[in-house]
Amino acid sequence: RGSYHAAVALAPADGPALFNRGTAHLRLGDFEAARDDLTAAAATLPDFTELYLQRAAAYQGTKQFAEGVKDVDKALELGAAPARAYFV
Repeated sequence: RGSYHAAVALAPADGPALFNRGTAHLRLGDFEAARDDLTAAAATLPDFTELYLQRAAAYQGTKQFAEGVKDVDKALELGAAPARAYFV
């Protein structure tokens, strides 16, 4: 996670760095930080399907289920594999 902190510090609007740090937060159970980073990443990566699936998991962790369902729907619109999306 520390490397991603450095990457985001050097380029705060870098979508891939924010996405990677967000997924690191998610794996560590820091759902709020994951949600925030993934939301920031969505501004520069609006068509990145995996981002919405990861953020849906972060929303689940923060008990924001309606927002998570919206992200799963968005991922499906962007062409996510239905089995993967419904698993999330």
